[in-house]
Amino acid sequence: MEYPSQIVKQIVEGFSRLPGIGKRTATRMVLNLLKQTPEEIDELGNLILKIKTDIRYCKQCYNISDTEICSICGDLSRDKT
Repeated sequence: MEYPSQIVKQIVEGFSRLPGIGKRTATRMVLNLLKQTPEEIDELGNLILKIKTDIRYCKQCYNISDTEICSICGDLSRDKT
């Protein structure tokens, strides 16, 4: 598929590396992003970066969490047995 821009092509290729996202879906996503405001794009970009900087695994159950101990394991009313 021909793309009008190398940047668009690279972003489509990046999205299509995600599971379940083919080239056509990735192209639709990029075309939709082109309609977004710079602020909306910045917000999305920052949220994606937070996956690596702020998300971790709970030290007790290894569930995805944004704290050392997830909200389930940290619940004081939870039966620990």
